[in-house]
Amino acid sequence: MDGVLTRLPFDSEMAAGIRVGANRTLSSGQGFAGQVCQSGGVGSQYRLVRLHTRDGREHALFRLSGGDGLNYHDFRLSLQNGRVLADDIYVYMSGEYLSETIYRTLLPAAQQFSKNWVQKLAGGDRAFIENFEKLQEMNISEPDGARRALRIYRELPRDMQEIKSVQILRYHAASMVGNRELLEALDDFERLFPGDPALALLSLDALAIRKQYEQALQAIDELDRSVGGDPYLDVYRCSINLEMGDLEAAERYARELLEFDPDNAELQFGLVSVLLAQENHAAVLAALQEMDRDYGYEWGDLRNEEAYASFVASDEGKQWLRQTGFLREQAAAPYAEAPTFLVWSDASGKFNVEAQYVESDDQGVTLRKRNGKVITVPLGRLSDASRQQAAEQKKTVLSNSRSSRANDD
Repeated sequence: MDGVLTRLPFDSEMAAGIRVGANRTLSSGQGFAGQVCQSGGVGSQYRLVRLHTRDGREHALFRLSGGDGLNYHDFRLSLQNGRVLADDIYVYMSGEYLSETIYRTLLPAAQQFSKNWVQKLAGGDRAFIENFEKLQEMNISEPDGARRALRIYRELPRDMQEIKSVQILRYHAASMVGNRELLEALDDFERLFPGDPALALLSLDALAIRKQYEQALQAIDELDRSVGGDPYLDVYRCSINLEMGDLEAAERYARELLEFDPDNAELQFGLVSVLLAQENHAAVLAALQEMDRDYGYEWGDLRNEEAYASFVASDEGKQWLRQTGFLREQAAAPYAEAPTFLVWSDASGKFNVEAQYVESDDQGVTLRKRNGKVITVPLGRLSDASRQQAAEQKKTVLSNSRSSRANDD
């Protein structure tokens, strides 16, 4: 904040008041941290990518992903009174340091404080002050705000239109209106700011709309170089190769992503999407079972999901539906289900579960717990006694099934 205030004509009292207000805002839900949480949305993640040196200063690069999209924040670090603090943040989506954004928001107040100072400003800053009221009306969060914002943008003077922050505001408004408006906004941004770090981020959606997949992959490579390398960008490479129909490349990226971040649910489902496209039902089943075993997801009925239509019609899909309790009637065929609840133990003897036997094979035992949840436990994880118990239960249901068929005859 001190660096911003030295560029403005405020006296010491005014500057002190601005500092107090800024600190109050930053510590509230309206501060930078609060805005990060709001912009990310449900399912978003905010993670440290790396510590690095930029322009001779130490930085900490963070990635905001999921929710409303992708962004990077590069915190410039400094040592103050024995504490490591961030004194500025380079925001990739805006293509500038946060201090520049704050500087522009204070320009109208500076005009009220010193009109003579304003006359000395360069054209872009002066145009910003002169059109500040119109910019405030470009509120895309209001109903029909995006269309109104584009109308206001078209009415602005050319030098105002060509300010980067105005172009980015126009881009976000256009993305909410339609593909034609979005592509026009991107073309203008690329013409005005070629090579800008924000360009690669902004262009990804537009290139996908145009089905310019090779250019989209190049934009990802450019962004990757700009941030100094980020394995997470393989999410976009995977998605683009999936759209291109290169399922082998898509699967390779999906599996590399899981090696990079094995506990990320978004990446796990990304691999499943690729396997569904390949119609590799056995691999889909294995991936779903691994996720269920390791993370205990609350599954819905995949028969209601269009993307899983081919899978749920397969033998592997039916096995999955039985395992998750959505084909309880079919689970009894061709064997009758043993109704007795038994105690099943793991190999360590530390964990037990009370459940009904459903079926078993050379890989595992399928059980139904008292709450109705169906689970499949690998044979290798069961105690010797529980494996023997499974074998006996299988004989019982086979015998019951044969008796039932004989009676029917």
